[in-house]
Amino acid sequence: MLDHNPFLHFFDKNDIHIPLYEDVTVIEMGNTMQISHMSFHNPKPATKKLAGGKYENLRTGEIFESRKKTSTKRTESPVSLKRTFQKIGRIIQANVGDPEKVRWVTLTYKENMTDGKQLYEDFRRFYGRLKTYCKRNKWSSPEYISIAEPQSRGAWHLHVFLIWKDQSAPFIPNSDLEGLWRHGYTKIKSLKDSDNIAGYLVAYLSDIPTEELPKAKGELAINKKKYVKHGRLQLYPAGFNIIRHSKGIIIPKPQRMSGFKAFAMVRGAPPSYHCRKEFLVAGMYDSTFQLVEFKRNADGSWGNPQNDAGDWEYDLTNEAYHNHHKK
Repeated sequence: MLDHNPFLHFFDKNDIHIPLYEDVTVIEMGNTMQISHMSFHNPKPATKKLAGGKYENLRTGEIFESRKKTSTKRTESPVSLKRTFQKIGRIIQANVGDPEKVRWVTLTYKENMTDGKQLYEDFRRFYGRLKTYCKRNKWSSPEYISIAEPQSRGAWHLHVFLIWKDQSAPFIPNSDLEGLWRHGYTKIKSLKDSDNIAGYLVAYLSDIPTEELPKAKGELAINKKKYVKHGRLQLYPAGFNIIRHSKGIIIPKPQRMSGFKAFAMVRGAPPSYHCRKEFLVAGMYDSTFQLVEFKRNADGSWGNPQNDAGDWEYDLTNEAYHNHHKK
């Protein structure tokens, strides 16, 4: 239930107009909250399954047979790939909020290890040894988020966030870490500023240095730029589980609510980020996607770290509140 006199927000900046009285999607990720709205949803299915492996296109009435194709590359399923990296970014944001409790670890192989199943079996054993190491030093065991990174030569790296929930992250010498890993080289570092670590890592895992392109078995075109955007995605095999995590990791879940209720949660704070995109839904319906993002301050309030209120406008009147409940 909303407060008797909540803040009402009418945004007008760079053509951002999120309706207060329509449903929006809210995702809380640690110290970040995103509120998004799509002007048109198409809830109806595009096709209907028929007998004999046939389908009907519900928009055109056309009957066609299923053409199943087994993808061998992640890039053959761009929608699935986009969702995977959105999930990775959200999980990192939700759990890597206090740099003092986090260590970022990179695990590499001395040899050219190309087996994805072996990668995670090696990590499982490493994590078991790490927990024993922590217990011996009278530390609590960390939660983890591990993200696999393919190299152009076929080898795998693992990027791991070690997160201590109930204490500051302890100092672990890199030599000790290599002894626990036992397969090659390691790097452990602290996070000085975790505000954009999710975006940085997702971009790092997606892009590939141009110098690596000739080693990629001819699958990637030569490019004059220093990095090829999303180039590394072609190296991920289809069906490979890019991210894994321990049981204590928070998984952000989108919530649906009215824009009125969503904006009342941030109590008048201007956003730190906003975007607007226009596109077609199902190739025929005009739709506009809008998103605003807020950062939580140290005192728990929501605000803009850049202190840039811009020309965002707020309607704080009781009249608007009562008009909402009359509808």
